[in-house]
Amino acid sequence: MKVRLETRRTGSSTRWSWLNRGSRRNLALVVVLVAVVLASTPSTAGAQVEQDPLDADSSQSGPGRVLIISAPRLTWQSVEQVAPPHLMELFSQSALASTSVRAAASVTRPADGYLTIGAGNRMAAPASISGGATVEVGELFGDRIPSELFQRTTGVTPTKPILSLDKPQLDRFNEDNYHFGASSGSLAHALNESGRTMSVLGNTDIAMVDSYLRQVGLAAMGRDGQVDDGAVGRQLLRFNAEAAWGLELDHDVYLRVFQRMWAQHDVVLAELSDLERAETARSDSTLEQGAAQYERALRSSDDLVGAMLADVDLDRDTVIVVSPTAPFEELQLTVFAMAGPGIDAGWAKSATTRRARFVTLTDIAPTVLAHFDVPAPSEMNDTRISAVVASTTPGERIDTMIDDSAEAVLRDRTFGPISVVFVVALVITIVLATLALARVPRLAPLLRGITLVELAFLPTTFLLGLFAIRTATGIGVGLIVGSVGFAFAAALLKRVDSTMPALALVGLLWLVLALDIATGGRLQINTTFGYSPIVAGRFAGFGNQAYSMIAVSALLLAAGFADRRRPDAEGRATVATSAAIGVWMLVTLVLDGHPSMGSDVGGVLAIVPATAVLLLMIRRVKIRARLVAMIGLGTIAVLALFAGLDLGRPPESRTHLGRFASDLFNGEAGQIIQRKLAANLRVLTSVWAWVIPAALIYFCYLTWRPNRTFSRLMERSPNYRAFGVSALTLGFLSAALNDSGVSLPAIMLAIVSAYTIYLVTELEFSDVREPAMIETVSAESAARVARVAAAEEPSSDHDTAGEQ
Repeated sequence: MKVRLETRRTGSSTRWSWLNRGSRRNLALVVVLVAVVLASTPSTAGAQVEQDPLDADSSQSGPGRVLIISAPRLTWQSVEQVAPPHLMELFSQSALASTSVRAAASVTRPADGYLTIGAGNRMAAPASISGGATVEVGELFGDRIPSELFQRTTGVTPTKPILSLDKPQLDRFNEDNYHFGASSGSLAHALNESGRTMSVLGNTDIAMVDSYLRQVGLAAMGRDGQVDDGAVGRQLLRFNAEAAWGLELDHDVYLRVFQRMWAQHDVVLAELSDLERAETARSDSTLEQGAAQYERALRSSDDLVGAMLADVDLDRDTVIVVSPTAPFEELQLTVFAMAGPGIDAGWAKSATTRRARFVTLTDIAPTVLAHFDVPAPSEMNDTRISAVVASTTPGERIDTMIDDSAEAVLRDRTFGPISVVFVVALVITIVLATLALARVPRLAPLLRGITLVELAFLPTTFLLGLFAIRTATGIGVGLIVGSVGFAFAAALLKRVDSTMPALALVGLLWLVLALDIATGGRLQINTTFGYSPIVAGRFAGFGNQAYSMIAVSALLLAAGFADRRRPDAEGRATVATSAAIGVWMLVTLVLDGHPSMGSDVGGVLAIVPATAVLLLMIRRVKIRARLVAMIGLGTIAVLALFAGLDLGRPPESRTHLGRFASDLFNGEAGQIIQRKLAANLRVLTSVWAWVIPAALIYFCYLTWRPNRTFSRLMERSPNYRAFGVSALTLGFLSAALNDSGVSLPAIMLAIVSAYTIYLVTELEFSDVREPAMIETVSAESAARVARVAAAEEPSSDHDTAGEQ
């Protein structure tokens, strides 16, 4: 039936004196407290009903077949515009999602996408062999015989009809350049090991001679580089002057081959190759003609889909539609649908994304294997796709996914410029703060305002996720209005305490992130400093940037709380204060590390030592080697608790944390370390790296300045030093343990620098009024400035201040 497409838009001494007497008992009490919090936190969020296709139709004598339809470059926006009837009918019965096509490289080409599908893990192909060189045994590859070339390069005598001539180069390229532990051909290999077969059908050649664009075969080959059966040769093509490149699939030949394969094999991968041909032709066509050719290819491909589905029994067989590549024009999300027994219409999600409406290419292979009850090999993660029941119509779901893709594209477009503007503004602020201390104290009022706006900027970036903003201008206006508004509101708190405005904005940042992650993390996706489903670093929990913000904010707020509590007779934080801070940091740890919330491995490994350092220093306990060892053991114990919770789940339900622990147990620690080192090296050129030298120079100036600015800051905020050392611990460990490297301590330093500049400005220039408040400096203020000036050398920086 034809489905009407609705267009409604929906839019982180060795005595344990701080633990009181009986250190062992108290240490055990803390561990019990952690365990209680963990046990009382739900392991899953949300009340959506999920259905695992594996559990469906158990009354059948065996699982049905699987048809994977590859629709290159197809987006939900194109589906809405063209409304291909056969695909629309299928989508009305399917669990739908947007596909993140990110493979090993930043831009996914056809060979990358198909290699990733076949491996169930991220892979890529070098540009020099991006065609994949998948050929049939009976045709020539240029002037060479494929079987002879295959045997020379692999040492294997071919026994199957389709060969991947470039497989040795592809494997070596991934081993040398990427460290995901992938093995090409794992899907077909696992099927063959269980007595099942996989075939392939498709050809995207753009000429009848010297063109071998059959990358689709890379998804169906086994680890030996051979495909069980199928057709990828030019017999699938026919001439048509109106088609892109003058070629198109011959429907009669294509369907005859499909019917034979569908009758003989367990899994069939059928590519709608005309879509890829039409997309590649856009570069030689006008915009209008390119769009027209793609629409024509989509309508023609839809006819093929209808004919293939006529042989499919959705009461028994499973159909997957996936677009392995995004359009050339711009990276964006693409189409995914899954229909079959036990799969009701609604949303699709996977263990990779843990978020309805999103799946990845790496999820397809384990889903197919799970259909046949074949365990996923160790080279791929068991991140199978499941269905989430939804009451919305197909049109409403498509509209939602179009919006998701538009938001992801906008986020990726604006992330770079916004980051540059924020970092440049912060560096300028640091320079101005140094000048204010050295020569220009009149800058103090301006600095107070700027630092408040900068502190308000970060929570504003997340809160904008509450609104349906569709333009870069809207994002910019929202950031300005929100940041200035929050800064103005915080400035009113100066009547309570001179340092309260800055502390309140840090608290706002913590609160926004805490409430968001505790309620599902809606503000983490498609926001500036959240994560992007196109970049696909992660889809749930805390991204690295959000983690760095909530972690350093928690430490700063804890130190600020300790400053406002009366110390004991020896100037140390009381036991009650220390206990309160311990509970506060425990809450932050759970938010960041629990599998159903932050699910952050590196965060747990950094927050626990940083918290221990903070607690020890506010209690004035000397940190010796034995304490360091105990902190390390405690960190491992907490991580083991979180990992144990996650490992207790079925493999397909595990989060990033559980999969990380599983990888370690499987001996893949070396690959993980290599991958993280490579990622850390790449971010050394990030704009965030500018913050580190600028901030360090500023803090060195504060420390060595002749008028003891830093010493007076310590007197004003006695626990600032404890915060500084714990923040350094946090930043160093975060850079070492996370993929984002130096960008994490840079983000932490951005928050610490803005906060410190505000404190120092209030400390040094409290009598320099805002311009709107300047009338006449009172005699009392003038006398105070004069005393400061008299206390310094004649050439002191504050001689200028005394003239105001």
